[in-house]
Amino acid sequence: MVTNNPLVSVIIPVYNKRKFIKETIDSVVNQSYQNFEIIVVDDGSTDNSIDIVNSLSDSRLRVFSQPNSGVERARNYGFSNSVGSFITFHDADDLMSQDRLKKQIDFFVSNEALVLVGTWANVIDVSGNVIGSICPPTSNDALRLAHIFRNQFISSSVMIRKTAINPHLVFNETRNPYFSEDYDLWLRLLGKGTVANIPEKLTSYRRLKSSRSQDDRGSLTKSARQISAEWLVQNSKHFTSLEAANSFVSSINGLDDLTINDRRSLINSRETYRKLLGELGISEKQTRFTELHSVIVCHKLHILIWSLLAKLPIRFHKFLFFLLSRFKSAKTIRYIWE
Repeated sequence: MVTNNPLVSVIIPVYNKRKFIKETIDSVVNQSYQNFEIIVVDDGSTDNSIDIVNSLSDSRLRVFSQPNSGVERARNYGFSNSVGSFITFHDADDLMSQDRLKKQIDFFVSNEALVLVGTWANVIDVSGNVIGSICPPTSNDALRLAHIFRNQFISSSVMIRKTAINPHLVFNETRNPYFSEDYDLWLRLLGKGTVANIPEKLTSYRRLKSSRSQDDRGSLTKSARQISAEWLVQNSKHFTSLEAANSFVSSINGLDDLTINDRRSLINSRETYRKLLGELGISEKQTRFTELHSVIVCHKLHILIWSLLAKLPIRFHKFLFFLLSRFKSAKTIRYIWE
């Protein structure tokens, strides 16, 4: 039932998305769960995106405009005008499946400790064809460890309990233009309660060559790694410098990010990882046959291979990563990306 007090606020920042914005809004309007508001924030579009939005007739649609200031400010502006108890930040070219909001609300109702619920996603191209999928971990324990090192939530899939968000610091606007603002917020929310991903592809993430995540992938990867390193320095006694923490993060993510192992910081990553698990209260023996155990095994395998690579010439790294990049580009199913 639609009321004057919508339970969910769907915030959609828009910048030059005239090709997709109507389809995106339609995917929200056609939800089986109907108690929501849609807040569109036009970020100084130079095409007719805003005209298309204004042509749509739905009493739940609220439209705002701002000079081009970036996605962080547009999302924050939308948040400041939201009234829902649950917040979804949805990109202007992505889509929701019909039952997504209902299933996420049901998840929150079943667990009062939940602060963030995401979903798996299909990856679609410019024409809407499915070209892959993103299936990160689903359980709170696995996500709390995995997300320290790599984003485990598809941005457009996330729903957040509003009371868990600091209204004075939603998306950080003070960093550089290529700051991984969504990863930063999700990481801060991990300390506020439990999190989950629904193991169903309830979101369609549109992969465009012109998107920021594709154009500036290297910069965003570096930003995410910096955020991860900062978290380790602030929350673990085993890291005394950002350089050491960054090197440790590289030992876990380097094979995925195809980053050359330049041996800037010769820390014992395997021993450090064991100590970090202890700090986090994670017992490997008690994690057997769980999703968390799979995350630990993957991390330890990456660290082992990374340590071996450190003993080989840089030219070997470049050749290996050339082969890996060819293999990754040929794959149609992706696990998670930064």
